[in-house]
Amino acid sequence: LNGGAKPHVAKLVADLRDPWAACELRRPLRRGLQRIIVVRLERAVVEVAAGQYRINTGLTIPANVTLSGTYRVAPTIQHGPTGNLSGSVLLAYAGRGATNGPPFIRLAGNNAAIAGLVITYPEWKQTDVPPVPYPPCVLAENAENVKVSDCLLLNPYEGIKLVSAARHWVRDVTGYPIKRGIYVDA
Repeated sequence: LNGGAKPHVAKLVADLRDPWAACELRRPLRRGLQRIIVVRLERAVVEVAAGQYRINTGLTIPANVTLSGTYRVAPTIQHGPTGNLSGSVLLAYAGRGATNGPPFIRLAGNNAAIAGLVITYPEWKQTDVPPVPYPPCVLAENAENVKVSDCLLLNPYEGIKLVSAARHWVRDVTGYPIKRGIYVDA
């Protein structure tokens, strides 16, 4: 390639605690984070700094972009309240009550990925019988080489749903899904 030279890989790093992102966080985080993700680099890594981020609508990860949190291994929680979660924690407030709505995270193109995140649904209650449904936490449809790794999906109704997502990679993902952990229809 290129006479033996290494291929150029652009890396986008965004600290969500910087002043630009913080002013977007007030609207909710999705606007700031989605605005960063939409930057159409050939290959981009959007790094989510440690902290808890409330997200009221879904996120879309485009082709060749990775949303990367602080973890490099799948995190776990010790006995205690979920308020004590550390690292890059996404608080999902989207989709309560409907399984057919947009997913919390859509891997929307080839090579889209998430890694190193904790995702939790704070409105979920163990006392809700029957459980309140939500759309999938992570969904990939008609995309190849998508990846979910090193994540804790704490309490999604449906964890990961892969439909026509050939050559997907799901590794080191832990969690406690309510209905289904992983659905694959490749």
